[in-house]
Amino acid sequence: MKLLLDECVPEDLKEFITGHEVFTAAEMRWKGIKNGELMRHAVESGFEAFLTVDKNIRHQQNISKFALSGIIFDVRYNTLEILRQKLPDLYTLLSSVEKGKLYSC
Repeated sequence: MKLLLDECVPEDLKEFITGHEVFTAAEMRWKGIKNGELMRHAVESGFEAFLTVDKNIRHQQNISKFALSGIIFDVRYNTLEILRQKLPDLYTLLSSVEKGKLYSC
């Protein structure tokens, strides 16, 4: 699956996500782009899921308008160590996500 890490997710997390194509917003030269536009770019570039820690995205975006899944890491602190602990949950979730829906892991 082709995954996009939002710029609020530590970029180093990419190195620990295996079995998927993972790109950061910075690598795509999309830093600073607002979420709605970012998701449009992601869909146009063939991304299937958008990974973020931004819990407010639920209230800011209507993900159902986009042909990709949104996954929010439900963490108190946005550190690489804590996010790595969420990877087993992410892998389980990725096997069943649907486009246009928002998930938490």
